Amino acid sequence: MNLKKYIYLCFFACIGLWFLLSIARTAFDFVRIIPEEKEWHGLSYDQERFKLFGNDYALIKLMKKYIANKSYIIFISKDGEAFYLSRYYLYPSNMLFVQSPIDLRNINTKKYSTIVEYPNIVSLKPYLGALVNNYSIAYRLQAKGNSKEILRLKK
Repeated sequence: MNLKKYIYLCFFACIGLWFLLSIARTAFDFVRIIPEEKEWHGLSYDQERFKLFGNDYALIKLMKKYIANKSYIIFISKDGEAFYLSRYYLYPSNMLFVQSPIDLRNINTKKYSTIVEYPNIVSLKPYLGALVNNYSIAYRLQAKGNSKEILRLKK
């Protein structure tokens, strides 16, 4: 009989301890939220996105401004995150991810209206070769110190 009482006592002690720890942890989480939320309170949508994504979001804003909706875009970058963010925010546009300008030689560029290089890895001219005559530099964009080149097909 003593063993049964001891098991019940241990069981209820564990449940009580579990309950107290969960209450303490919840209270700690609420206290921790206050300074974190204070930092984000009052920021606009663009300020929040810039704080989250940094220069990648500045590039996306510039691309939204200068590139037509539903365009075909070649995105040259070694940064996959920037490509996927751009692909999400510029959704109706079709984007092709290329990690090196050398790979442009293997792509049929006739259907693409825009080439975006982020950040400038190297000059595109040596890699485009004869194709460079089909492109004109439409914009040289500055976003927080990183220059971007957006090239558009001549019509």
